[in-house]
Amino acid sequence: MTNKGALLSRSAGRRGQWVSMGLAILGGLLVADITTAADAKVSSARHLLLLMEASRARYETLQATIEERTYQMTSGSQEPQMAGGSTCLCRVRPDGTYLEIRARSYMNDLVDHTTWYAIGKNEAQWLRLDHRSGKVAGRVTRPKQVIAPVHSPYDAMWGLLSRPWAHLVSRIETATLKVDEGTFVLELPLNDASPSQWLRLYVDPFRGFVPTATEILYPDQSVVYLREECGDWRNINGLWVPFRYKSAAIAAGYWQEFTVQSMTLNAILPDEEMTLVFPKGTVIDDDLRGIRYKAGPSHPPQHTAVTTVTAAAPAVAGEEDLAQAAAFAEALMVQNRVSSNTITIQPRYVWVYQGRREYVLRVTGGAANDTSLLDSRFEPDGLVLHGVEDSIAEMGNLKVIVERPAEHTAFADAVLTLEFSGQSVSVHFVAAPLEQ
Repeated sequence: MTNKGALLSRSAGRRGQWVSMGLAILGGLLVADITTAADAKVSSARHLLLLMEASRARYETLQATIEERTYQMTSGSQEPQMAGGSTCLCRVRPDGTYLEIRARSYMNDLVDHTTWYAIGKNEAQWLRLDHRSGKVAGRVTRPKQVIAPVHSPYDAMWGLLSRPWAHLVSRIETATLKVDEGTFVLELPLNDASPSQWLRLYVDPFRGFVPTATEILYPDQSVVYLREECGDWRNINGLWVPFRYKSAAIAAGYWQEFTVQSMTLNAILPDEEMTLVFPKGTVIDDDLRGIRYKAGPSHPPQHTAVTTVTAAAPAVAGEEDLAQAAAFAEALMVQNRVSSNTITIQPRYVWVYQGRREYVLRVTGGAANDTSLLDSRFEPDGLVLHGVEDSIAEMGNLKVIVERPAEHTAFADAVLTLEFSGQSVSVHFVAAPLEQ
């Protein structure tokens, strides 16, 4: 690729929790004194995965405005051509993603539209307004069926090039781990098929065990055909985030470059800023229910400038809209009934900070009278548990008081098992190794 397509060198070099229950993230207490993978003294791929899980859990919400440019190598030119670009407002929460993307093409005038995405755990909605024709179209479908053309800085770090995180978790025992230029390099086959594609992660211990680059390789591992790489790293409230990142389909000579214009981390994102409303007259293809219908409020969608952080408030729905919503809700009730009776603890992996003792676990779900904590047990691995305070009934959370003794510098994976009626949940308290 040319210098226009290059963002970073392969090596990243040497150089919270969501605002909840009044606890602020402690900045500056990331991985004290760790500057390279050699200092980190991580002995196995599983240990590295636990550190990544705990690090990933700290990025609870993210809001960013992004400029995206798409480049394409063509047969008639030695230089890449800028094929298109977009501006994007993105919001990320544990339960979903909201995107608003204004896209244009530069090789022709065929693309000039704004697309809104609201992607949740059980459904995804998108709405497109074509600025040339004024036409709008909508769809309701399954989240895995939606691949947005622009993705967030969170996805650049943790998205695994659109591969499920469960792939990494389930196959970690097949992974190999090595150190390259101060960075951990984790490699594993993506599936049991022979031959299999490979996943390669470059993980930086100095930045809190965040992946700084991700690659998908062909089965013989000789050629990388997909690559995501991050740069212009900045520390926000103790968490590292990239303000530039690049996604490349190398074999196709195609890549996207992303520049973050503004970003906030771990602020509360209200529900109304994570949803979209179909304008009246929009034809909606509902894949979940297998129907097509018209719905929406009485005014057309308005493009939200990417310099603002507040989306337009949805209009009040009419009787027809409410009836459609009720039918859709009924169709999802059976799907959600089992999960609603399951107790969920967030986060399941907790990053243990040096000098911090109190950690809040949010408790959701569970049938009536099943969310009372009956018992707990702790496998310390060098950490010290001082207590578990049950405030589920009053505040929907547990306060866990865990201490990392000053002399404890090794990796630790302390497991707290919480016993509820008919269900037990394990939470990992992970401590990063410190340089001795």
